[in-house]
Amino acid sequence: MKQETIQHDSPAAVSDPDAVVVELSLEDIASVSGGPQITNDSFQPPS
Repeated sequence: MKQETIQHDSPAAVSDPDAVVVELSLEDIASVSGGPQITNDSFQPPS
């Protein structure tokens, strides 16, 4: 049973970092591509 737990940990550990990297990448792209701050600046005219 211990071996099974170790085997399960191996794939899980690899999937964990992968998911984190994908989430970070998506957040970075979304911030640069369609960042709400940039849209607000462009929408709000200089008063």
